[in-house]
Amino acid sequence: MKILLFVIIVLLFFALLVISNNNLSFLDNENIKIFFNLYTVWFDKVFLNMQSVTGNFVEMNWLP
Repeated sequence: MKILLFVIIVLLFFALLVISNNNLSFLDNENIKIFFNLYTVWFDKVFLNMQSVTGNFVEMNWLP
């Protein structure tokens, strides 16, 4: 339960970061569409970076 709460808080924090960095206001429907587009692109980049890091971690030679 604590991990799920932590993940939700982190995702909410980064959503607020996307909103503030792009000066978006949720009063306009166009800004909401822009937000979801930016947030999904950001989330996709995070996922791809995690795949890359995990792949590089697995391919490393750990034996002396």
